[in-house]
Amino acid sequence: MNREELQARWEALGPWQPLAAAFLAVALLAVSHYGYWQLTTETDPGGYWASRDLERDGNVWRLYLDDEPGPGGSEVVFRGTLVTSPRFSVYENGTIKTGIFSPSDGLVYTEDLYGKTMLNLSGMPLLVHGNVSGQFFANEIVAIRATKVYNITLFEQDGENITLIRQGWEAQPEDIVLASQADRWFFGGELLALMAGGWLTAQRLPGLQREWGAAQHIARFEARRGLRSPRTIVLVLFFTLFIVGMGWLLGDLQKDENALLGGVQNPNDALGQLAWFTFFVTALAAVAVSLDSFVAERDSGTLPLLLAQPLR
Repeated sequence: MNREELQARWEALGPWQPLAAAFLAVALLAVSHYGYWQLTTETDPGGYWASRDLERDGNVWRLYLDDEPGPGGSEVVFRGTLVTSPRFSVYENGTIKTGIFSPSDGLVYTEDLYGKTMLNLSGMPLLVHGNVSGQFFANEIVAIRATKVYNITLFEQDGENITLIRQGWEAQPEDIVLASQADRWFFGGELLALMAGGWLTAQRLPGLQREWGAAQHIARFEARRGLRSPRTIVLVLFFTLFIVGMGWLLGDLQKDENALLGGVQNPNDALGQLAWFTFFVTALAAVAVSLDSFVAERDSGTLPLLLAQPLR
C-alpha cells in the first residue's frame, strides 16, 4: 500500500479521524507498555529458577543459578505474581526446623532466617530480609529489585557434614513495589487518548451534539421527576449501603484462612468473583428499579393502559 492509498483511506474517515488516531495511540502505548517490562525486568522468574543446577560432589553440594558460577552482588529486577500470601511465608521459631536443607527454597534453615520472608514469585523463591506480611498479598503483581548472593552453609544430613555452596536472590522490603505503580501511567495515557479522540470526534459531528443535548435534557427531566420521590431515596440509600457493605465484607473474608468461596487462588479466580459480585448487584438493582417503575405507573394510573397495549 503506497502513500497515496494511505492518505485516501485517512481522508475517507472524515470526522472519525481523531478517534482513529486515538486507537492508534492506544495501540502504541500498549506495545510500549509490554516492551517496558520486557526490557527493564526479568518477566519469567519461574523459568529462571527451573534452570538451576544442584551438584552433589560427595560432601560438597553446589546450587548454581547460572551456567558459570561466580560471586554475588549483581542486581536484577524481577516481575511476577506472588503465588502465596507473604503472611504464610515468614520464618519463625517453630515453623521451620533448623539445620535442614530445603530444595524448594534453595537454602539451609538457620536461626538467622527468623523474621524473614520467603516469597514465591511466579515459582521462584526469593528471600526478603524482613516481614512483609500485611504489605503485600497473594496474587499481587510486583516488581522486586533483587541482589544475587553467594554464600556457604554447613549442615548435617544422615550423620554426614555437608557443605552447601549456593547462589540465591535476596531483597530488602523497600525493594518491592507493586507493578501497578508503573502500569497506571500507561493505562492513564491510554484512557486520556481515548477521551481526547472521542471529544474531538464529537466536535466534528454536529448531529451527535444535538442528540446528546436532547438526551441530557430528557435525563435531567427524569431525574428531577424521579430522584425526589421517596421510593428513589430509599432505593439509593439501600443500594449504597448494600454495595459498599458487601464489597467490604467480601474483601475482609478473603483475608481469612477459610476464605469465602475457597478464597482467591489466582487472577482468574479474582476476576470470576468480581464478575459474579458485579452481576449480582446489577441484576438486583435492575429488578428493584423495574419494580419501582411499575409502582410509579400504577400510582399515576397508566399501568392498565400499558398492559393493554399489544406486543410489538
